[in-house]
Amino acid sequence: DDVAVAPDGALLVARADQSLEIREADGSLREIRTSPAFATALDVGADGDVYVSYAFSTPTMLGGALYTPTDGADGLVVRYDPTWSVRWAQQLDDAANLLAVGPGGEVYAVGGVSVGVPRSECGGLSAVGGGIAGDGDMVLMMLR
Repeated sequence: DDVAVAPDGALLVARADQSLEIREADGSLREIRTSPAFATALDVGADGDVYVSYAFSTPTMLGGALYTPTDGADGLVVRYDPTWSVRWAQQLDDAANLLAVGPGGEVYAVGGVSVGVPRSECGGLSAVGGGIAGDGDMVLMMLR
C-alpha cells in the first residue's frame, strides 16, 4: 500500500486489492476506485492531479489505449486529472516503487530494471552499473 495527501487534505490509498481508496481529511470514506492493475506507488501534484504507478502482466486498457507488457511484467505511470480522466500514461520496463511530483510538475519514478536497457532508452537520470541498466539495477527517471 502507498498513501498520498491531496491539496484539499484528502488521503489517497493504493490498496493491495487493486483499488484506490480516497478518504476525507477526517478519515471518512469519500470513494473507492477500481484500479486497472496493481498500484505500486502514488503521489498528488500541487494542482490536484493524481499520479499512479501500476504493475501489470496482462494487456491493460486505460484511457482508451491498450498497454501490452513486453517482458512478462511491465510498469505504467499514469497522470489523472482531479476528475480521474487520463492526462497521459507512460509504459516502463518495470513498475516504479516510488513516485514524486516536483514543484514544477516534474515526475520522478524510482524502480528496478529487469532486462539490459541503455540508459538513454529507459529515461534514467541515474542507473547503477554505468550506461546499461538491467538485472535488478535501480533507476531514477524523470518522466515529464
